[in-house]
Order: sequence, then C-alpha cells, then structure tokens
Amino acid sequence: MQQQEFIPGEQAVEIPEDVLENDLTVAVPEITTVHTVAEFGQNIRNRIRQGEDILHNVNMITLNVNLGNPLFQAINTLTTAVNNLNRDMGARLDALDTRLDRMETAMNTRLDALDTRLGNLETRLGNLETRLGNLETRLGNLETRINTIDESLQNMEGLMFHVRIRENRRRRAGSGELPQFVVPFIQGQMPEGLPVITSHNSIQRMRVADLRTYLDGYGVNYAPNARKPELILLLQETLGYR
Repeated sequence: MQQQEFIPGEQAVEIPEDVLENDLTVAVPEITTVHTVAEFGQNIRNRIRQGEDILHNVNMITLNVNLGNPLFQAINTLTTAVNNLNRDMGARLDALDTRLDRMETAMNTRLDALDTRLGNLETRLGNLETRLGNLETRLGNLETRINTIDESLQNMEGLMFHVRIRENRRRRAGSGELPQFVVPFIQGQMPEGLPVITSHNSIQRMRVADLRTYLDGYGVNYAPNARKPELILLLQETLGYR
C-alpha cells in the first residue's frame, strides 16, 4: 500500500461551523485545513483594518463639518460655561468645607466638655456603687445575724418539743386527769384538721394518711412502703407513748 505524501499546511482541522461564522462577509472555507484556516484569519484581519480606516475617515469628515456648524459652536460655548460653573462651584465648595471645619472644631470642643462632665458623673456613680456595696455588706451581716437568731429559735422549738413530750408523759404517769399538751410540728404550725392525740389508743385508731401527715410534720423519716403498724410505732415513739 502506497504511503500518502505529507504536505505542510494541508492537514485537516476539525472546527465547528459556528466558530467561523462572522458578520464581516468573509466566506468560511469549505475545507478546514491549517492553510485555509490561516488564510481565513488573514481575511478577517484585513476586513477589520478596512473598517477601521472607514471609521477614521468618517470621524474626520464629521469633525470638519462640526467646526462650521452653529450647533457645534453652541455646544462648545455651553461646554465652556459648564467648565466655568464647575470652577465657581469648586470655590463655593471650598468655602463650605472651611465652614464645616470650623463647625466640627466647635462641636469637638463641646463634645470634650460633655465627655468631661460624663467622666465626673461616672466617678460619682462609682462612689455611689461603693456605698451601695458597703450597704450590701452590712445587710449581709444583718442577714447572718437573723439566720443565727432563726437557728436559735429552731433549737428552742426543738427543746420545747421535747419539753412538751416529757410533760405529757409526766401527766400520763400521774392521776391522768390533766389534759395532754398539743405538740406542734417542727415548723411551728399546729396539727389542725387531724385527729387529736390524747392517748395510746388514739394513735392506733388513726388512718395511714393521718399517721403519715403527723410523721411528716414532726420530721420523722419512714419507708415509702411502711405498713400501718410500723407507722403507729414510729409516732408513739416520737410523742413518748412507748
């Protein structure tokens, strides 16, 4: 088989058709090789240079026509007036800028004075906070003293609790004619709305709910599933009936 001869510039090149389409009326090569594509590019550049030359000639003609045109002269006059107005406005803006600088200086002076007054106010507020801190300290000390007194009262209530129990026990050991003291709960409230405890039997006749209320009031711990005999025994021991 005879080998095909290689000719530089005649190699086929695959280029999409829309890539070579143009508005310069330059014909797209029917066969896209390296040579025809290069020639197509040169034709495009030539056509662009022709357009640039035509545009330059048109601009020169337009300029020559405008130089003798009254409208063009009026535009030049208007342009000159606008330039003069810009210079005048620049001078006025410079004067306004100077006035604004003076106003800014005066405003800064007033702000500095206000800042000084605010600093003095902050100092006074700091002194007031210090006094309030001292007052809080004194109130804390007073609260500590009140808590101490409250603890003493609680201890006294506990002592009175035991005193009443011992007195009730003494009265039961005597003639039995003296009435029993009602022993208040540990928080100081009386056991209102509950069966009155006057004897060993009055505890045994209580409902489980009343037994639990009494034990809770006296701060006695018991198992959640404790049965009635156990609750009766706890309450009897608490009030000295055993």
